[in-house]
Amino acid sequence: MFNFELSGVAALITSGVRGAGAFFFGRVVKGWTLVFSTAGKGMMTDDQTSSLWDTATGNCFEGPMKGEVLGIVPGMISFRSSWQVFFPEGKLVE
Repeated sequence: MFNFELSGVAALITSGVRGAGAFFFGRVVKGWTLVFSTAGKGMMTDDQTSSLWDTATGNCFEGPMKGEVLGIVPGMISFRSSWQVFFPEGKLVE
């Protein structure tokens, strides 16, 4: 789980159970910029309300934020060398 900000967007990268897949979400919900922590298999909590969220779907299923869903941020995970082959003029942000 990785909370960060990129080009002014508060973002979160999570992984599925056993590290299968990666998911990229926005962290702003109801005007709050949330910070997330791991809470067990496929779950996370936000530090502000202690609500329980699904790491793969971004759905909140328990706590004050119940029913809220984190917005998906479009993106892809690739090796730098592969990215540069397909997008030689692309800019990498680190």
